[in-house]
Order: sequence, then C-alpha cells, then structure tokens
Amino acid sequence: MPDDAISHCKNRDLDTGKAVAPGEYAYTDRTYDTLLLKLAKSNFENVSPDLSADILRFYSAMPAPDPHGVAPALEALKAFNSSHSTSKTQ
Repeated sequence: MPDDAISHCKNRDLDTGKAVAPGEYAYTDRTYDTLLLKLAKSNFENVSPDLSADILRFYSAMPAPDPHGVAPALEALKAFNSSHSTSKTQ
C-alpha cells in the first residue's frame, strides 16, 4: 500500500469512517481505555512519543473530565511524558 494511502487512514475509525474522537464510537473509546490501562501496568515501557501523543490527544478531547474512570492512568502517562521530555532536553 502506498504511503499516501496509509496517511488517509490515520486516526480514522475503520467501522464508521469518521475521525477518531471520544464519544464518537463506543468501541473506540473502550479500545483507548484498554490500551491506556494496559500501558500503565507496564509503566509505559517502550511507548513511543507518537503513541503517547495520540493517547493524550484523544483524552484531551473528552467532553467530561473522566467518564471512563481512567484518570489515574492518564495522569501517569502525563507524568511519564513530562519526565521523558525533560530528560531528553538535558
């Protein structure tokens, strides 16, 4: 598949064809929740900056503060991001 074809699929819900957004599709919400919780269990070991940014972007668009009960894991990801971005600039 050509690279330009792949770029059109980024952040698209393949079931609905819509852009990925919280509340847009319940399965997407559950998948992000599951992924975040699973990564938190491993202390975000080997999480790429792109994946981390995507997860944070998804949850930053949530209409409610924490409708899914993932606030502790999300705060841990933010702390992980902050500590890793600080250590790379030093």
